[in-house]
Amino acid sequence: MICEIMGENKKAAAAYDRILENLREEWGMTGEAAVRDAERGKVRLLNK
Repeated sequence: MICEIMGENKKAAAAYDRILENLREEWGMTGEAAVRDAERGKVRLLNK
């Protein structure tokens, strides 16, 4: 959120990559709402 507020959308998208990696690899999540939300957040930032 801080990166997004500062206008650093690429850094914020990279943070979503780390979140997604953690959700998938450490928690074994694939299609849960948390994963979909993080994916949408990353796409939203990259489209700004």
